Amino acid sequence: MFQFKTFHNDDSFMTLSEMIEFIQEFGLTVVEKTFSLEWDETTLFLQGTREQFEKFFLSDSDPSQSVNIDEFMDELEEVA
Repeated sequence: MFQFKTFHNDDSFMTLSEMIEFIQEFGLTVVEKTFSLEWDETTLFLQGTREQFEKFFLSDSDPSQSVNIDEFMDELEEVA
């Protein structure tokens, strides 16, 4: 099982609810959600398998641009 930290704020292209729903479509689980008044953003901790994260990262990319999936995968933290 792996974990990844991402952020949501008012500049995001989805609402927080839409983003969580989108994340869950890949089988990923939001295990923690914390709002920061200082940064005016929500921190989301996601958990799932490497395969689920890879599909999630690739789905979020613009097909006209090259994506270095290895950079995203390197940010995954293994959890028990």
